[in-house]
Amino acid sequence: MRVQLFVLALLLAGCTVFAQTPSTGLVGRITDATGGVIPGVTIKVTNLDTNISHEGISNDTGDYTIPFLNPGRYSLEAANPGFRTYKREEFGLVVDQTLRLDIRLEVGAENETVTVTDTPPVLNTETATRGEVTNKDEIAELPLDGRNFSDLALLTGGVIPKGDGGDGSYAVNGARADNGGFLLDGMNNTQRRNTGMVVNPPIEGVQEFKMLTSGYSAEYGRYAGGMLTVVTKSGTNRLRGSLYEFLRNDMLDASGFFDPIDDSGDRVKSKLRRNQFGATVSGPVYFPTIYDGRNRSFFMFTWDSLRLIDGKNQRGVVPEPAMLAGNFTGVTDSFGKPITLTDTTTKKPFPNNQIPASRLDPVAQKLAKYYPRPNLSGSGPYNFISTGNATNNFDSFGVKIDHNMNDRDRLTAGGFWRTRAEWDPIMTSRSPIPLFGSTNDTFELLMYIRYLRSISATMFLETAVNFSRRTNNQVWPYSADKDWAAETGFTGGTGNPIAAGPPYIQVTGYIPLGPANDIPKIWSYNNYQYTGALTWIRGRHSLKFGGDFLRMQYFSRNYGDTRGRITFLGRFTGDPLADYVLGWADSERRQLDASGPYHLVSNYAGFIQDDFKVTPSLTLNLGLRYDLMKNPKEKFGALAMFMPALGKIVVAGTGAMSQAEFEQRLTNANLTEYVVDASEVGLPETIVNTDKTDFSPRFGFAWRMFGSTKTVLRGGYGIFYGSSSLYRMDEYSDTYPFSVTETFSRVSSNPLRLTLANPFPVDRRGFSGVTSSYGRENPDPQSQYIQSWNLTLEREFAEGTVVEAAYAGSKGTHLQRRYDINQAGRNEADRTLRPYPAFSSINVINDGSTSIYNSGQLTVRRRFAKELFVRGSYTFAKSIDESSNTGGTISYNFSQAQDSHNLKLERGRSDFDIAHTFAGSFIWTPHFSQHWLARDWQLSGTSTIYSGPPFTPRVANYNYTNGEASRPDRIASGRVENPSPDLWFDRSVFPVVPTGAYRFGNSGRNILDGPGTMIINTSISRRIRLDETRVFQCRVEAFNIANHPNFNLPENNVDVATGGMINRAKNNRNLQIGLRLEF
Repeated sequence: MRVQLFVLALLLAGCTVFAQTPSTGLVGRITDATGGVIPGVTIKVTNLDTNISHEGISNDTGDYTIPFLNPGRYSLEAANPGFRTYKREEFGLVVDQTLRLDIRLEVGAENETVTVTDTPPVLNTETATRGEVTNKDEIAELPLDGRNFSDLALLTGGVIPKGDGGDGSYAVNGARADNGGFLLDGMNNTQRRNTGMVVNPPIEGVQEFKMLTSGYSAEYGRYAGGMLTVVTKSGTNRLRGSLYEFLRNDMLDASGFFDPIDDSGDRVKSKLRRNQFGATVSGPVYFPTIYDGRNRSFFMFTWDSLRLIDGKNQRGVVPEPAMLAGNFTGVTDSFGKPITLTDTTTKKPFPNNQIPASRLDPVAQKLAKYYPRPNLSGSGPYNFISTGNATNNFDSFGVKIDHNMNDRDRLTAGGFWRTRAEWDPIMTSRSPIPLFGSTNDTFELLMYIRYLRSISATMFLETAVNFSRRTNNQVWPYSADKDWAAETGFTGGTGNPIAAGPPYIQVTGYIPLGPANDIPKIWSYNNYQYTGALTWIRGRHSLKFGGDFLRMQYFSRNYGDTRGRITFLGRFTGDPLADYVLGWADSERRQLDASGPYHLVSNYAGFIQDDFKVTPSLTLNLGLRYDLMKNPKEKFGALAMFMPALGKIVVAGTGAMSQAEFEQRLTNANLTEYVVDASEVGLPETIVNTDKTDFSPRFGFAWRMFGSTKTVLRGGYGIFYGSSSLYRMDEYSDTYPFSVTETFSRVSSNPLRLTLANPFPVDRRGFSGVTSSYGRENPDPQSQYIQSWNLTLEREFAEGTVVEAAYAGSKGTHLQRRYDINQAGRNEADRTLRPYPAFSSINVINDGSTSIYNSGQLTVRRRFAKELFVRGSYTFAKSIDESSNTGGTISYNFSQAQDSHNLKLERGRSDFDIAHTFAGSFIWTPHFSQHWLARDWQLSGTSTIYSGPPFTPRVANYNYTNGEASRPDRIASGRVENPSPDLWFDRSVFPVVPTGAYRFGNSGRNILDGPGTMIINTSISRRIRLDETRVFQCRVEAFNIANHPNFNLPENNVDVATGGMINRAKNNRNLQIGLRLEF
């Protein structure tokens, strides 16, 4: 029977994934008064809330291990004939913890008891893992802006926010933010589109979480940028619950730094109405006369809802009405120098800088009515402030069932889901005009079933299945309101009803006009997971091994630029707005049809982990993981990648088109000879081959230096492979020939013009390439990975105070980045000569980027000694790379290489290179008086202080084919003595590369520092006991209590009037009132 169970366990482990049970465990050594080890001792651990017990037996060396305990409160007994029974009173276990409890038995009768009440060890004595646990008291009592529990992960050393733009949630120890992982009750909760949580569970349903940053074991894989593992609450033998309401109102808030000023000189606060409410109930499963689940079956239900109206404002520059009418008298460039408008049709200036009414483009005039009038003065070049009320409403739920079938078998099932509806009237990175805002409806779901079998006292099997789903539907809500072609006179859109509307117009120096060019965004994501592992405790070895299988489905419908995107740079008259009123565009882009990729991805892996007790005070953590992360395939073959070695687009099939339609599309674009099927060139249906060499060794040690649990030296090294975002895979289906995008760019020698009246000319001669593509640099890409290491010294001082000093570092290799392999030459002779002249841009992804990170981290922790809990961490770090994300188009970091033929020039500070980081929290429950007015008060707070992230000066108004550059020159540092929102850096020392120079700017990447951050949040509360079972809590919370202005990064385009200025800031001081009833 034992052999059969062992074989069954191996079979199950071979087809499973992730295997990260959200559990904890005990280890220790049992000795007598002389120090001799005692084998065969029975150890019984009992959960004080459920009365469920687990047993272990000490082995020949006196060591014992009891794994797979749920986080919670426990007691322990150890009994052996001839010795008094050892009993330890209440102690706590937290997620992903291995707690050492050494036991010394005294000779005597077994019916005699020795009770121990001292505090158990608080150091990590068994593993090299670096990370921080945030428990239920911290989650419940610390002030949380937005009541998002995961924000507390920023209290962990080495963890910083991702910054402006990009994917993901955190940047951890030098890894990219889009490579972090999330676990919910041990199940994969990471959505691969832009690397965030699939579902964010209600905060009242969260028991605790741990932010893993370095040195974690081989059972963790697929994500190289840290792991946030969350454990939800379970029911107990007592029926418990809570009701709560948290509310905010702008009447209680301070004014924002950029709030508008009324006629009396007072700032007008943005509207805020925030109500967050919900309930949680848990207990034994109980049906009168039918079933009594005490000591056996438990449930938990949690609900959280939000109703939010959040006023927004954003400054910008809009055209003066006179200019839209053609009167440019007194117009200047971005530095205030007068401009003389030139009529390129006559080669003469416009008299008095006035464009005759007869020359005004009728389409431009119709579109101009959507520009708002100036409404702001005294703010430098800014003459407009947009205001609007965003809404965000969600309903979130969670259910969890724990059932103990018998002493050996446990079953857990859970389900969490959320629906959300949002309206954003001011899209920060797009047009801030409320008419062009967007709605976004999302749905999130995660369901799982987990089974744990105790095969024996030394062998345990765990298996689980999981399904998660997320959908997104972001649209411009006014698409069907009008006949937009008739309304605007613009006929360049594709006419798709769901994406109808005005084009997206970018006039350099002014706010964009039109709905965001990248919406509608419609996508859905399914994740199927099978998980399990076998744990075998044998002698001094604790072995755990299992396998991996993860199946993902991703469907999206992309409508980017179907309305058309048109750019005006001032190439014709010398002023971008003058070009606009004449209807003379510099570039125009249009996607002719919507694409709809349906990607399928399968990942496999296997791991083995051995925690080996070399001596009683030294433990080695040895592990090896193998990942087979297959490349996505498209269900219908709609996958296309440009392969430079072939000079052709390689396709996996014909997609939803028939063969005849497919061939006709190639003929229409004169690209028949440039497209080849993957099978014809020996490539798979994924087009690129899978890297099959992803072995991840892990090594760690934990040494109790003096044989006690007061001082521990720990260290570890490991390789962590990272997966790719499915969002980037859209590009390989959202490209020719499965989606046709026309791009027209004016060349200075071309007498023809791109106009609003004829935006996409049939005659394409004289314009730069019109068909763009995406690709991979080679068909055999190597998987990106990070080598991570740490060395940590931990010391416990008096009263539970722990000081932790660590060095942590990482090195990224084969990191993905995107660049234009078809960049034109940099001299006048070959300015229009691209390496592949049949195409315009060809953005390929290569795996040649690297990174290096080094840091010193200091953490102080005092956990509820007497009446005070304090935690603080300081990190001093440096991070360098060539690209901080795969996409490479985010405006601030501008990871897209300036010179695609010399990528080494991009090496510089990472986007998330923040030199100094301090984060701290405290909870103080004073007991200085028992008077009813003075007792039961609590004060808590958090603080986060960061130095500023870097950013890159760049040029908004450039055209490579005319010999210009995307980055300026640099003739001085650009730093100013006292930076302010009105002048954060001196853009005058960053001259643009002149037209016709045919060289790149010498200003580097990420050479300037942005503003730092200082946020202090506080909370004061009082608990009023109504009776023995009910407690009412009232609390007042202040976020950013100092009302310190925390600015966003400045405008980094040096050739616009707002260059070097800051336009936005994070939240001002907000007050929140909370009411909570516990029963």
